[in-house]
Amino acid sequence: QALEEANLDQSVSGIMIYYPVFGNRPSFHGGSYDDALRDSVSLAKDVEGLCHFYRRTLYRNQRYVDADQARKCVLPCTPLAVVKILEHLGAYDDQHPVGNRMTGKVVTIVNRSEIVGRPLAAMLANDGATVYSVDIDSTYIFSRGKVEPVPAGTTTEELVRKSEVVVLGVPSDSYK
Repeated sequence: QALEEANLDQSVSGIMIYYPVFGNRPSFHGGSYDDALRDSVSLAKDVEGLCHFYRRTLYRNQRYVDADQARKCVLPCTPLAVVKILEHLGAYDDQHPVGNRMTGKVVTIVNRSEIVGRPLAAMLANDGATVYSVDIDSTYIFSRGKVEPVPAGTTTEELVRKSEVVVLGVPSDSYK
């Protein structure tokens, strides 16, 4: 109810939720309560870029909200911070046009959460990288507009060895 009130309150200009709130507790609406919260934030007040609209635009590599390209889409803050660090370290090639500055790069990300790993994989793939997304039970290859499983028998060690960039976003020190 507080979230609905904040969405309607003209004096509230932005909403940010610190996850996890409910963890994986299932929701009547499908998914988890955290998923329901994330999708209940108004598009106009989502400062994290995690509502359904912004997630959809990210995964479709749609960089602007409008056809005139006057308003950029909001990107999730933690993955965006990783991109900014990679830019600062020179992993992004500014000789290429925007959207292709990671072309030819191979990246491995260990984490596929909706908060860090999955959006980061999409952002880097949207910029031209081949991204190996490693999680507890599976590994996928993200490339611009596509997600596919890695070939059977491929190990995380093999993927890390061929990567120019490795990002670890594991949830705990006991993660294996």
